[in-house]
Amino acid sequence: MLDETPSPQLFKGIAIFTPGEDLVYSIDFNKQSHWHLHLCASLQEILGLPEPPHFLVPGYTATIDRWIDPQTNQLRMSAEIHWLVQHHQALLNAVFGTDNLIWQVAPWEEESCDPAVLETYRNQFPQLWENHDLILRIDRPEPLSYCDTEEVLPERVTNQNSGRSSPQEHLRAMEKLPVLSKSTTDSTDSLTVTDVTKPDSLSRMSLPDVSHSQAQPTYSYVLRLFVSGHSAETEYTLKSLYQLLENHLGHPYTLKIIDVFKHPELAETDQISATPTLLRVWPEPVRRIIGDLNDIDQVLQRLTSNIVQSSALKQ
Repeated sequence: MLDETPSPQLFKGIAIFTPGEDLVYSIDFNKQSHWHLHLCASLQEILGLPEPPHFLVPGYTATIDRWIDPQTNQLRMSAEIHWLVQHHQALLNAVFGTDNLIWQVAPWEEESCDPAVLETYRNQFPQLWENHDLILRIDRPEPLSYCDTEEVLPERVTNQNSGRSSPQEHLRAMEKLPVLSKSTTDSTDSLTVTDVTKPDSLSRMSLPDVSHSQAQPTYSYVLRLFVSGHSAETEYTLKSLYQLLENHLGHPYTLKIIDVFKHPELAETDQISATPTLLRVWPEPVRRIIGDLNDIDQVLQRLTSNIVQSSALKQ
């Protein structure tokens, strides 16, 4: 019988540094159990943070992968570190046992790596800027599972008078949805948020209606909203976005809600650095709106700008 135990040489290693130069890392021999957002949750617990510091991803992260090339049967290795922590390569080599490996510096990402933007979190997360001489390996014994995946707002909107239920009704209905297996779930399935009542101040806002703009090409928008768990803030963000899309987008759309706590691998695939983040997957190019989504004029402008005209022809 073949020994299916993973070789100690083959693993995925992930690490997150803090601005104060603490380090948490993980070595995953199964390559499916650990994600950077798990490390963010560990930092929250260890340092007593108000919430996981997702804004450290990807700017303060590093990733290493070791595998056997099936064609040559040789050990291959990929090691990537982000610009803000590239001076920690020697420490990473020590914790991952990679000797004098030279890590590849990842491309600069202004939206998620700008030190000035990260500095805005300092008052809320002062512990991250303190040095605790922390070098800690985090182990997560159980792999991620799709068994708790549920779908929210999967419908495609045809117009603002489609007669669909409110976001609160969507959220309440979610509690009754059956559990989906991996075989019936694709990589963009939405996740649950809870029904929390919030005052409806949005209806009093005066906004330009773009639904009747002249000579406006028709696109079908594909959007993903990344949120952090169950909270009143999540409900309010969803409610605000829902009203914007229904009343002011003027195009068909598909919106999917992804909870980064339940599916950190999806957040990592889309390089989500903070929540909430609204991702425009289609039309091209991909655009992301990070942080406060309550400025409806700004969100609408960013959603509808910089669209490649050929996108309409591909639908």
